[in-house]
Amino acid sequence: MVWIKRCILLGLSPLTVSLVLLVAGVLCLWSARRPRLGRALCVAGLALLTWAGFGLSGRAYMARLERQYAPLDLAVQSTSTIAELRYVLVLGAGHVSDPRLPVTSQIGGASLYRLVEGIRLHRQLPGSRLILTGGPGLDVIPNAEVVAAVARDLGVAQEDLIVLGKPQDTREEAIAVRGIVGAAPFVMVTSAAHMPRALRVFEGQGLHPVAAPTDFWYPAGPSRDPATLFPTSAGLASTEHAFYELMATLQEAVRRWW
Repeated sequence: MVWIKRCILLGLSPLTVSLVLLVAGVLCLWSARRPRLGRALCVAGLALLTWAGFGLSGRAYMARLERQYAPLDLAVQSTSTIAELRYVLVLGAGHVSDPRLPVTSQIGGASLYRLVEGIRLHRQLPGSRLILTGGPGLDVIPNAEVVAAVARDLGVAQEDLIVLGKPQDTREEAIAVRGIVGAAPFVMVTSAAHMPRALRVFEGQGLHPVAAPTDFWYPAGPSRDPATLFPTSAGLASTEHAFYELMATLQEAVRRWW
C-alpha cells in the first residue's frame, strides 16, 4: 500500500503532469494531425513546469503551515504543565538502512531534525521517555529502529526509549501512541509544515499532544536570495513538498468523512 500511494502521488505531481503534457504535445505536433492541440499541450506543460519551478505558491503554502505553531519553549510553561509531560514523541520520517554508512547518515534531514529536537526536550523533562515511531516504508528496517540507533549513539539510555516500528502513516502512529499515553498530555515533535495535520489526526484519536515543531524550511523575514527570482530545483522541491502536504490533508479529510 505504501508503494501504491507513493506511485499515485508521484504520478499526480506537478513535474510528472507537466512532462506528460509536453510529451503529448510533441507527439501531436510530430504526427501533424492535431497541431493546434499539440501547441496547446506544449504551452500548458511549459506553463505548469515554470510555475512549479518558481515555487512561489508552494513556498507561501508551506510558510503558512509552518507559522501556525511556534517552537516549544519549556521555560515559559507552568510547573504543573511540565509535571504532566512524561513522554516526548518523535514522529517518523525518511531513512535508508545501509550498513556501509554510519547510523547518523542513514536517517534523512527531517528525521535528524526531529530526533535532535526530541532529545533536547527529553533532557529538559527529567524522568520522561522518548517515543520513536515509524514503519519500514519502502525499506526493510522500520524507521523507528534506525532513529533509535542514532538516539542511543547520541546518549539516550535504552530504558528511556519506546520504539514503535509498525505504523506506516500519521494516523497509524496516533493509534499506536494512544495505547501508551492514554489521555495524558505529551510533547509531539515533527516538522513544522507537518504539525497542523499531525495535530488534527492525533486530536481526532482523543489524544492531547503539545506541539513542538522543528525542521523549518521557510523562516519568517524577507528573502534576499536571487534564486527566488528564477525557476530552480529548490523552487520545484517547494512545490512538490506543498503538493504532498495538500494531498495528505485531502486524504485525511476523506478518511474522516468516510
